[in-house]
Amino acid sequence: RLESPTQIHPLIAQQWRGRLPEYAVIAANRGYLPGVVAFSARTLRDDLRLLEIFQSVDLGGEYDYGHGHDRASGGHLPVGAFNRLLNGLGFGERAYFREEA
Repeated sequence: RLESPTQIHPLIAQQWRGRLPEYAVIAANRGYLPGVVAFSARTLRDDLRLLEIFQSVDLGGEYDYGHGHDRASGGHLPVGAFNRLLNGLGFGERAYFREEA
């Protein structure tokens, strides 16, 4: 989780992809766009298809995410939708962003 006004999430995801080659990584930035989580996912694994993985999660609406290709994807989601994506991917609540009141 990142809170930066700059678009650093793709660079962070790219760095961690090399450090964790057996996994897919997601760098999520809550500070880049107001009310939105901008995120980038990366993997070195040929057997993980990030686009298919993201599209398999029903967020209950039309959202802007799942761009790129199988080993590099991402997008922009409202905080609640991003938290639902994390839930659908099996992450626990500790990974979620707090929604503003």
